[in-house]
Amino acid sequence: MRLQLNPDLVVHAFDGAGRVPRVVCDVPHRSGRPVRFLLPAAVVTVLQKCEPANSIAELAASMSERASGRLAQSQCAVLVETQLMPRGVVVDLDVELVANSMKRRDDYLSVKVTLFSHSVVTFLARRLLWLCSRAAVVIVIAAVLLAHLAVISFAYRENVAWLSDITVHGAAILIVLITIQVLWHEFGHATALVRYGGKNPEIGWGIYLWYSVFFTDLSEAWQMSRKERFHIDLAGMYFQSMFLGVFCLLWLETRQHIWLYAIYGTDLHLANNLNPFLRMDGYWALIDALGLTTLRDFSIARLFRNQNGTNPSFIAGLPLHTKRIAKIYVACSVIFYSVLLVILGWELCKLAFGLAGSIQSWHQITSGILARREVVRLVFTSIWHLVVFILGCLIFTRMIGRLLNAVIPEFSVSTKSLLFWKRSVSRA
Repeated sequence: MRLQLNPDLVVHAFDGAGRVPRVVCDVPHRSGRPVRFLLPAAVVTVLQKCEPANSIAELAASMSERASGRLAQSQCAVLVETQLMPRGVVVDLDVELVANSMKRRDDYLSVKVTLFSHSVVTFLARRLLWLCSRAAVVIVIAAVLLAHLAVISFAYRENVAWLSDITVHGAAILIVLITIQVLWHEFGHATALVRYGGKNPEIGWGIYLWYSVFFTDLSEAWQMSRKERFHIDLAGMYFQSMFLGVFCLLWLETRQHIWLYAIYGTDLHLANNLNPFLRMDGYWALIDALGLTTLRDFSIARLFRNQNGTNPSFIAGLPLHTKRIAKIYVACSVIFYSVLLVILGWELCKLAFGLAGSIQSWHQITSGILARREVVRLVFTSIWHLVVFILGCLIFTRMIGRLLNAVIPEFSVSTKSLLFWKRSVSRA
């Protein structure tokens, strides 16, 4: 056994908040694309100075010695055995080096399907770069705001239709329009990434919580500055606002209700994306603006306990204003998830009563009271309600875990995540 820092490891500086400098480590992966982790720069520097060791204990002792006592040998041993080696940061040179076998997946996406490869996305993004110039951004945003204000002004003067009045045909057209513009939204993220030097953006589709989303692989953003990451986060909504401007102009010209429905839908989607409590653009923009890697692994008890300097952790090294924002965020997050749990719990109860009623109706099938068409409808309705109920229960329990993680320190995984935090491969 000869343990050493992975010779294929690629290290980049990370622009973030806190007193402890950190670096981005690209670990080779069997898919051909690296898995990225954040590590304290001191840990990587120490490992680079260590000679190949014959055991974990020997490597830990070497690390502790070269850290001048700042790292205890026991801590180094645990770090190597439980974190560095499983992630391929430290490897055994006597064993043939193979690409990391860790799964490249997003914990918050239950389903993930690639739609456009990085070569296709890069090709298209390079031809859209002019939309990211400062002049184009100013002109587009100003035009969209003026068009939207004009729609609001005229809509309140006229007898316009609301979403409750939409027909089945109109709903189908609206779904198509929203789908196209959301896909264009993802190309906004990809174009901004390419503008700042990204080479491997990838666009796909997945399931987040209970609804479907498109996502873009933005893992390369770790190599960029905090300001550039922030721009990438907002580029999707900027691109999507172009569709909003087009819908506004079409309604002003035609007064057809479908374009007003499209404006409503786009506004709702943009507002949802700004929600900082879900893993949407608003959340990523907030943590990148603050120079953090996550706001979801802090607990209320830990944040406020560190206020008096006891049990210091990563939060202790953050600027004062960042600490305050983190505390406000966690408190608001608890309120948000609590309200969401109540709403979801109530809907699950109604769904359970509906299932009970469906089960009671099944005796009509065996007695031959219902016609064949009604039987088919009842069967499909019951199956659909059952699937939704099961998925809702899974989401409900997951949200309870998230709420406990925000309130009780024992449910927090910050010790692990602050040493090794893998930026989500994609962002919805």
